[in-house]
Amino acid sequence: MENKINIRQFKLMNGEEIIALVTQKEPDSYIIERPFVIKCNIIGGFAFFPWFPFSAQKIFKISNNHILHHVEIEEELKTEYIRLAAHQMKPKLVGVVDQVSLNQDSDQMLRDFEAFMEEYEPVEHEEIEEYVDNVIPFPDPKDTIH
Repeated sequence: MENKINIRQFKLMNGEEIIALVTQKEPDSYIIERPFVIKCNIIGGFAFFPWFPFSAQKIFKISNNHILHHVEIEEELKTEYIRLAAHQMKPKLVGVVDQVSLNQDSDQMLRDFEAFMEEYEPVEHEEIEEYVDNVIPFPDPKDTIH
């Protein structure tokens, strides 16, 4: 059975690849729903991760000038996307933490941070200037690079 749902893979200008349900095509953008980032894993496969994992927002607008290319995905991946999007993973706490231990952890983190700041030595301005020589300036936009 073929899904008529418009689920597309987008290659963005920043290098990210996402997969999402296209709910609307506008002249200068796409309205997408439940996007997932596509990541390669060690064994040569792929994994989908929520694009904004800590947000409840499900609808996003992507401007055409941020999209390098986009294609409709294969039926098998559409089914997997639908299954994943329907049961979208939410971030979960690893364990239940009571308020007392949370405060103790916060107090310990504060002590650790204060100890770090006592050992911190700010970088002197002269030390920073020695690295300015290795900065490659961007060419003037009107110059042509081949």
